[in-house]
Amino acid sequence: ISGSFLNDNLHIGLQPTWRKYKARGEYAGEISNFRMRGSARYDIGNHFSLRINYGGPEEYLDDGGARRIWHADQWDLGVKYGNGNIYFSAMIKNVFNTYYKSWTKMNSPHYYYFHNSRETGRQLSLNFSYTFGYGKKVNENIDVNLPSDISSGIVGSETNK
Repeated sequence: ISGSFLNDNLHIGLQPTWRKYKARGEYAGEISNFRMRGSARYDIGNHFSLRINYGGPEEYLDDGGARRIWHADQWDLGVKYGNGNIYFSAMIKNVFNTYYKSWTKMNSPHYYYFHNSRETGRQLSLNFSYTFGYGKKVNENIDVNLPSDISSGIVGSETNK
């Protein structure tokens, strides 16, 4: 679901998702869950924009049902600027969580495994680029001289009579 508002300056996208994971066989199991993802971007003029992204928590099965995996939700905030020669963006990932939490559990007839993870939550991503020579005048009247008597694309030899 997406839309543009406020004179096409505000762009909003929502992705509600319901998933059902089902595994058969030795690692039979089933998980159903709802997850919401979304983003909003506000453009200020032609060169600057603000962005917010959200990814809800998720739980799913992997490796044919042998592993059950869960991870927490995440909010990201960012800014972008570009004017032709210069492009700059900054993104703060996982703004509201000091730690990014997840766990993985494996339970088989022969093996049990549980891994609880706490990774650094907040991350800063910076990108900068500069294009040299952007916008220089280009001669659009390039004239390539071709032979005027080409009548076929087949190359052959002429015989003298």
